[in-house]
Amino acid sequence: MIEEKIRIGRKKGIPKHRLIQYVRGQMDGSINILRFDSTANPQCSVPCVFCRKVLIKFDISVRCIGPSGESFCGNLQDDAAPVSKLTSGQKRRMHLRGDRID
Repeated sequence: MIEEKIRIGRKKGIPKHRLIQYVRGQMDGSINILRFDSTANPQCSVPCVFCRKVLIKFDISVRCIGPSGESFCGNLQDDAAPVSKLTSGQKRRMHLRGDRID
């Protein structure tokens, strides 16, 4: 979604140094991340490590569900933010065995 907003901004001629402000404005500064299982129950929806870095770069506030079912709303740089994990594809690509990166 963010890549699409960047592409549209570049197409409109937004200067590179203004793209972050443009994207943040287009997204109203926040995003809701929800995941559901096959029975429509909400599941952990914490963004992965790479998504987390992009969301922090663009200073986008996040609303998601943590691993233990608690709801989180705020910036991912907050101390109360849930810990992000690498996806299995990211682990394969990076040849890692570990599970977490902060």
